[in-house]
Amino acid sequence: MQDRIAILIAFNFRVQSIYLTPNGLGREMRSDTPAISVVVSTCNREKYLDGALRSVVGQSLRRDKFEVIVIDSSSTDHARTLCEHYEEIIYIYEPRAGLSRARNIGWRSARGEFVAYLDDDAVASNNWLELILKAFSLGSSCVGGRVLPLWETDRPVWLPDSLLWFLSILDWNKPRHVLNEREYLTGANIAFRRDVLEMVGGFREDLGRAYVSGSRLLGGEEIDVQDKLASRGQERVYDPDIVVSHVILAQRLRKDWFVKRSFWQGVSDALSEDHPSLSVQATKTLQASAGMTLRTFTKFFPGLLSFKAQTRLKAMCDQAARIGYVYGMCSGHNSIFRRRL
Repeated sequence: MQDRIAILIAFNFRVQSIYLTPNGLGREMRSDTPAISVVVSTCNREKYLDGALRSVVGQSLRRDKFEVIVIDSSSTDHARTLCEHYEEIIYIYEPRAGLSRARNIGWRSARGEFVAYLDDDAVASNNWLELILKAFSLGSSCVGGRVLPLWETDRPVWLPDSLLWFLSILDWNKPRHVLNEREYLTGANIAFRRDVLEMVGGFREDLGRAYVSGSRLLGGEEIDVQDKLASRGQERVYDPDIVVSHVILAQRLRKDWFVKRSFWQGVSDALSEDHPSLSVQATKTLQASAGMTLRTFTKFFPGLLSFKAQTRLKAMCDQAARIGYVYGMCSGHNSIFRRRL
């Protein structure tokens, strides 16, 4: 019965009456309204989720000033059991996988005026929420800060700084400032006024990780939201004191992962933009060319990587992104191709 209730909750855009506590589902939510809601989206990451939740519930901010919402995006691990060990965590099971969908359920379920997002493999600094609220008190609509790496294994010598952002590592190496059009915050450490998320319609669900397949590394949903805010004159603020540490998974520290990640970044960039209409035949031709180029590129990839220079990897990633952009541009024009993503 509780499993059924948990699934039903996922379809309520604003959770008003259910908490998951060590005593189970069903206790009435407190009537007082928190200042800020923390949303943690997770999918089969119980190994890291505990660290993320510990860092949130242990914040210096008074506990009645914030709520914690965990969106379980169709996990098959023990995420729910883990959440039961914490008091007053709102647990929402979402049977349809997808990071953007989980993030949207999070802000729609939030009671706070502000919504802060933390990755399930990230650890927030002790004063994270206090500093976020302080930044919002100065009139910003979107705030965030540094994301520092927690390497599971040593950083490879072949990894250039220019590719660190693929790992959600962020440090603008500047004091607190309003971001310009070429600067962004990362989804691992970002917070919004809830009303501005509602204003722009939240996160695009055709972007972002799908979870159902590790081969599709779509992204860009948080950048899309930031672009929409900027176009409406809403300030985005970077504060280097707002810090989280992000686990860098050992499985991602491979050269082929960065090339694949670059390809899907190109796809994401293309899907985020508007392009002139193409005929079905032109779409098929362009996408076939992109696919053939990618296969050829991949075939000779091991030999190219015998060169250890960081610039060599960066060049290959740039080329993969260009191929991905063409592929994504075609996919965006044709629903048949788009479903294949």
